[in-house]
Amino acid sequence: MKNKGFTIIETMISLMIIMVGVVQIAAIIGQSIHLSARSRRVFYINQKLENIRNKLLSENYDSIKLKAGKTTKNDDGYKVYLKIVDVTSSLKTINLSIIDKGIRQKKYFYKSKYIN
Repeated sequence: MKNKGFTIIETMISLMIIMVGVVQIAAIIGQSIHLSARSRRVFYINQKLENIRNKLLSENYDSIKLKAGKTTKNDDGYKVYLKIVDVTSSLKTINLSIIDKGIRQKKYFYKSKYIN
């Protein structure tokens, strides 16, 4: 007598192969979601950096906001570090760093007394 169809062993093996594929796809999707959220966070941090940089560059050279020293503040949930150094009487270096959920982005730029 010939039995037609699949045995339970064949069915179990085929289900195991399918499950391995499904688990791999789920892992790829999870990693993709994580990387997408991280890149979005980096984008917003960089936007914040550029906004702060533009505000600082628009200030007068002798403004209190451009006084030499280190400052730390929270701005919209971001931790902002600012270090201003007087290089000469007409040039300042500005180190700007923002941290959000373990991601740090930095900017380094100059402010001149004579060039805006």
